[in-house]
Amino acid sequence: MTDKLILSIPFSALLVATPLPALAQEDVVGPTGPPVCDITEDVRAAHDAWRDQGRDVPLAEVVGGVDLRSGPGTTCDTTYFLPAGGTVDLVGCGAVWCGIVYGTEAGYVPKRFLGGQVDRAAPIPEW
Repeated sequence: MTDKLILSIPFSALLVATPLPALAQEDVVGPTGPPVCDITEDVRAAHDAWRDQGRDVPLAEVVGGVDLRSGPGTTCDTTYFLPAGGTVDLVGCGAVWCGIVYGTEAGYVPKRFLGGQVDRAAPIPEW
């Protein structure tokens, strides 16, 4: 006969606290965690729809040089650099990020880098 030692360890003691990666304050977290990236075509489609309807797209001025991103978060890829003083077509804004078009480039920038008609921007979802 073999003697067995059975330990009683509470389940909570087995959990190891793993810190989540730090996100910048302006990152918009998607429903499963990280920001939704690679959605510049959504911005371009909304922009084109406005133009097709004959609507004027609000304009905004870039008040500080800023990276144009592929989605609403600093972990999304940088696709272009917008110089201070540039004028962009403002497609829509959430609480923190705005979808914009600058010439042939489309993407997202933090709202705080834009001046002008930001209050006229259509609302966009916070993913």
